[in-house]
Amino acid sequence: MILISGLVVGLNSLVGGSLRKSTAARESAYSDFALDSSLEIGHAIILGNITLSATEPSRIVFNGSPIICNFDKDFASVLRIQDVAGLVDLRLAPDEVLTPLLQAFLKQNVTRALLVTIRENAQSGGFISADDVLIASGLTAEEAEWVSAYSTIHGRNHRLARDVTPIELQSLLEIGGAGTSQIFGASPTNATYKIETFSKSRRSRDAYSVAVVSFDQANGLTFSRIFEKRRGRRSVAGRELESFLQVKVSSGLTCSKT
Repeated sequence: MILISGLVVGLNSLVGGSLRKSTAARESAYSDFALDSSLEIGHAIILGNITLSATEPSRIVFNGSPIICNFDKDFASVLRIQDVAGLVDLRLAPDEVLTPLLQAFLKQNVTRALLVTIRENAQSGGFISADDVLIASGLTAEEAEWVSAYSTIHGRNHRLARDVTPIELQSLLEIGGAGTSQIFGASPTNATYKIETFSKSRRSRDAYSVAVVSFDQANGLTFSRIFEKRRGRRSVAGRELESFLQVKVSSGLTCSKT
């Protein structure tokens, strides 16, 4: 009886564990599907924008404004597309641009040594993202996440394109005393884009991804993915999905499954 009881308990534990793993696998796959769908929509939006005339009023300014993607009743995403010409390039940015950006999110004072370390790491070619450079330079994960929202290592010039630079970044630099006439150019200079997606599901999972893609018009209108990172976390099943869609303010553009 003891042996039989032990076998029953063991089988129950095994079956329960398998079911939990199966459910987690389904949730993870569902989350990945939401993020993959959002990224593909991002590619389509970029492509459609690029193929329009430069004077077409329906062109989209890729400055990180949110785009709501409602796929079906079970999950939705907020998509942000940022032309990296509007982000601070950690490899090339002068001190008067990099210092106020760091100081806005760091608890400690920004030293000359830190600026040099960040710039050297960014120029080393050993990192694929601004987030990696900042963590390797001594920032905490939280600090790096904030600063990397406004920075890149994939730009082509230290001058920011004013029309695709997020308004909050412009304000931050101006408050920090950066001379706007020296740091802003007139228009985007890159064919490289940062795509962020945040997805919320009824199946108790939130997920976030950030990818940097380059657009090659000479090679059949194709995209090359420079890098992608994904983060997932569990949440309360189904809760806040409707409010999530209602609260997020879109930039006048929405997408949906048809």
